[in-house]
Parts: sequence; structure tokens; C-alpha cells
Amino acid sequence: MVEVLEWPELAGPGAVKVRRLYRPGMGFRIPHMHILLDETFGVEYGVADFWIGNRSGRLSQKEHFRVPRYEVHVGPLNRSTSDLVLTQTLEATRTEHIKRYIETLARFIREERDVHGDLPPMVAAAVFAGKDLQTYLPWVPQGFQRNVLFPLARTVEQRRELWQRRREKNAVRADEPWDDW
Repeated sequence: MVEVLEWPELAGPGAVKVRRLYRPGMGFRIPHMHILLDETFGVEYGVADFWIGNRSGRLSQKEHFRVPRYEVHVGPLNRSTSDLVLTQTLEATRTEHIKRYIETLARFIREERDVHGDLPPMVAAAVFAGKDLQTYLPWVPQGFQRNVLFPLARTVEQRRELWQRRREKNAVRADEPWDDW
């Protein structure tokens, strides 16, 4: 579940705030860092495990943690046996890429194509590939990610979306002969 709490109208400086539900075992497990984005997570219910830089920790209800720009992090993760509900605030100088991430995430969760409650890595790379909101893997050179990996991810995602639209269109056509009955 992704519930939007704050959504700026303009694409200028601002923050997008959402409430997210993580079932047991959910969370984004790949270490990464954001160049132009700060994140804050607040736990409303349950227990969240996180890793920021060289620190790891566990937070419970009414506790929060902030991930500043350029900080390698993982989390939050729900390693408990009960649900985790948290707020996620994403702050940047321009919000259109954040909005695209949230819209894509909501669609993937609704269509049950998410990976542990987040975007598949290739889709996340395609979403964050823009110049305004760069997200990088810490162990891969940034130039390689920017010039090879991100364009490749965009191409793969565009082809996958095209293939899916064609498949849906063909499924509708396959039912047409039965509509006359």
C-alpha cells in the first residue's frame, strides 16, 4: 500500500510524503545513495530495520531516521513477523522525478509486480535515471551507471511496457468472437 499524504502542485522545491505498508519480509535490500534527494522515514506501527553508512539500527513506533544526500543506505526493512507502517518523506529541489517514482511504485504494487514492496531494480534505475534525481549503486562507477546502465534500464522498461500493452490489446481481440454469442 502507498498512501499519498503530501503532494506538491509545482515541480519546484518541495517534499512528497507517503505512508507505506510493509508486510513481513518486505523492503528494498540493495545498498544505494541519492545525489539530489533527502529521505526521512518515520515508524507509525511495527519495527523497521535500517542501515545507513556504517550504522545499522532498529526503530519502533514514533521513531524516525533521516538519510541525507550522498549517504549509502539500505532500508527500511521489515524483518519482524507483523506489519510495518511508516511514513516516507522525499525532499528535493525538483519534485517531478519523486512524483514519477511514487506513481510508478503505486502502479507496480497495485498490479502485484513489486519486489518486496518496492520497484524491481531495473525499473527503479529507469525511474531515477534523470539528471535531477540521480540514485546510484555505491560499488559501480557513477559514469558507467549514468552512461550505460540507466539508458539500458530505460530501454528495457520501455520495451517491456510496449510488450505488455500489445499483450493486453491481443487479449481483448481474442475475446471479440465470443462477444457475438
